[in-house]
Amino acid sequence: MNIDSIVILGGPELERRARQGVATAKQHPSASVLLSGTPQETMSMRRMVQDQLGDGWLIIEDGTSWSTVDNAVWTRGICNERHFMHLAVVTSEWHMPRTQAIFRWAFSQSPTQIIFIPAKSFDPRIRTWRLLELGKWALFCASSRKDKELAP
Repeated sequence: MNIDSIVILGGPELERRARQGVATAKQHPSASVLLSGTPQETMSMRRMVQDQLGDGWLIIEDGTSWSTVDNAVWTRGICNERHFMHLAVVTSEWHMPRTQAIFRWAFSQSPTQIIFIPAKSFDPRIRTWRLLELGKWALFCASSRKDKELAP
């Protein structure tokens, strides 16, 4: 698949995610790089990505996403504006099930094709963060079931 853009999500293990995003970008040199996260996360990711990729890459920053839902909705907007049809979404492997479900939901009415690329997770401190993420995910699922009219 010819990738239009590589989306790197902010969050824990930011360096691992950025490294995996850079490795993916090097395999797809015509792709842009979308950085989605908080202002601090996107600033850090930009430095890491630019240091490893150098100049000549289109890097688009979000800086307003505080959740995976925010990441997906912002990315969908960019894809619509720029007519991106093929995405690679990079996040930590432990975060992948949540990311896949939310991005599939956000892009359910879009012809955009998405592949998901996990960054290896090894940090034991992530267990606490993962429990919090799983709790948020359970609330998201419960609220989605209650409101069938939830539109992406």
